[in-house]
Amino acid sequence: MSAGFVLVLFAILFAPPSPAAADTAPPVVVVAMSGVGWHDASAATPALSSLLRDGATANLVPRSVGATSCPIDGWLAISSGSRAAAPGECRPPQQPKGGTVPDWPAYQQAVRDQPYDAQLGRLGQTLRAASVSAAALGPGAAIALADPSGSLVGQYAGPADDPAQLAAALPPVLTDVELTVIDIGSAAGGLAALDDRLAAVLDAVRSSRPEAVVLVASIADGPPVVAGDQSPPGDEPREGTESTEGDRPPAGLQIAALLDPAAGGPRSLGSPSTRLTGLAQATDLAPTILQLLGLTPPVAMAGAPMEIGQQTPDPRAGLVDDAQHARAVTERVAGLYDTLVVLGLAVCGAGWLALRRGGSVPAPALLVVGALPAASFLANLLPWWRSGSPAWAYLGSVVAAAVAVTVLALNGPWRRSRWGPPTCLAVVTEVTLLVGVLGVDAVQYAAPMGISPLVGGRFYGFGNSAFALHATAALVIAAAAADRLARRGQRRRAAVVVAAVGAVAVVADGHPSFGADFGGPPALLPAFGVLAVLALGVRLTAARIALVIGISALAAVSLSVLDWLRPPPERSHLGRFVQTVLDGELGSVLARKVEQNFANLTGSTLTLLAIAGTLLLIAMVRPRLATVANAPMLRPLVVALGIAWAIGFAVNDSGVLVPAVGMMLGIPVILGLLAAQPARSTAASAAIV
Repeated sequence: MSAGFVLVLFAILFAPPSPAAADTAPPVVVVAMSGVGWHDASAATPALSSLLRDGATANLVPRSVGATSCPIDGWLAISSGSRAAAPGECRPPQQPKGGTVPDWPAYQQAVRDQPYDAQLGRLGQTLRAASVSAAALGPGAAIALADPSGSLVGQYAGPADDPAQLAAALPPVLTDVELTVIDIGSAAGGLAALDDRLAAVLDAVRSSRPEAVVLVASIADGPPVVAGDQSPPGDEPREGTESTEGDRPPAGLQIAALLDPAAGGPRSLGSPSTRLTGLAQATDLAPTILQLLGLTPPVAMAGAPMEIGQQTPDPRAGLVDDAQHARAVTERVAGLYDTLVVLGLAVCGAGWLALRRGGSVPAPALLVVGALPAASFLANLLPWWRSGSPAWAYLGSVVAAAVAVTVLALNGPWRRSRWGPPTCLAVVTEVTLLVGVLGVDAVQYAAPMGISPLVGGRFYGFGNSAFALHATAALVIAAAAADRLARRGQRRRAAVVVAAVGAVAVVADGHPSFGADFGGPPALLPAFGVLAVLALGVRLTAARIALVIGISALAAVSLSVLDWLRPPPERSHLGRFVQTVLDGELGSVLARKVEQNFANLTGSTLTLLAIAGTLLLIAMVRPRLATVANAPMLRPLVVALGIAWAIGFAVNDSGVLVPAVGMMLGIPVILGLLAAQPARSTAASAAIV
């Protein structure tokens, strides 16, 4: 019986029971719109502003399949509990006909071609199975309450685009059903009109069902804003206003509010899916609705029920600032990576010429370039996005941080040691990353190489860029710590030091409460295993390589299964991957990762840096390693870095990003170590080796 089988069996036998549905629950009212951020809350929008005073509030990530989301995308996300998008142009939803959602087959076909395994109608199906009475007002609400066949679950009470009609239609509906979903349209028709519709809903709830819990959200970036377009919700766009992919709305964080009479306000709102106070996702809406009704959300839903937090005196200021930060950093991402690629290529070129001529690249230049990735995180400690010129403010912050790290590396008590300055650089990088995953959100939140809320790929732990830097920095630290012992002949102690640093690095990366990175341990464990074996001074054999791979696989599976044992809302990427395997969806996940990996490989400038760095290491660095005196761990370090980067490239969906970002730190470190002392003669090298 294999160890993996025992772990899975243990997980099945001791998995916690699913939470039971509550005996009673207050009625739930869901009010959704599109194109509204908290910056829109002002004296001119009293209903919207009242949410900040009376409820728990957060920014909502509306991210769908593409970079921006349309209203139908948001409604499909509620329907499925997963990311989903309508095909073609960005159009408003249409009124249901005969109890059926128009274009439902087209939505289903589009979702089948998308990579998120969304099942449209999952919310409606769950409501029907639990015999929940429901009503929809507005065409988008009908999408949310449709079952997998596109048939409406519950009653359709008509459109919701007129405040007077809403005020008349809502009271009898609210007193008759447990769940009411209302589509009040888009901000494209004017914020004042939208606020009037929201006010009509809130007034009707207060008068008819004051005990009801109200969930308000802007679920999409909204339709494209076209001059003169005043089409009411549910109408076809007038001629000349049709949307195309090119004129979709700009991405931005939207509003989310939960008005619970039992909790009051103002309070913060968050979600286990983001692990960030004040931030939730559109995919959290369906699980939240079900939990408010006293039902258990299906495990297949991607999000998690939102959670009300502590009282917040002035929530608007923080929410608007976070949204501004998210928008500003999105505009900086491409520029930062392109700059780092250019500088990385310059370092590779300079290194090639220097090694070919027997010289070296100046240490300050190497350290400044190597410090830039860490500096891109440290810059977030300054509010650069509030500047009138955020681009220049961010550039200045990054350069200042990089220079500060370089000055520290070159002037500490370690400055005369070969390993001193490069190790200082690695330690600063590692500490910066660990501080980010241990709870200082300011370091990673809306950082170009960290968490991008508008991209919505990951909201906690190590993303692929952070992992690449973490792996590189940790391996450098381990090699530096072991080198001194290895030079003294204390090989076993050197291997123990490598194993200890590796254990910390793997736990920091793979533990669900820290890095929560499924693709990290499979790359880190073999890299540190090989580094430890080489620190012992023994040869790598097939048996030793197989042992390292086996231990690595067992550890990665163990971390994932342990995370899967937790309740579904608390699982990280690791546990959700196990559930994906158990659901039989591994094939589609792997296909999506391979497709994205290939797209990045063929369409990213990072590929140029990865190729240049690889050629430099193979053609120029590798022959030079044997001639370096008194650095027994330098060659093992280069081998271990190559293993981590290669496996990281293979198992992570970002693919080439892992070796390229790793080289942004690793190449300057390696070139700095080579240049630290004069090389010994080839004859002396041969005599010792």
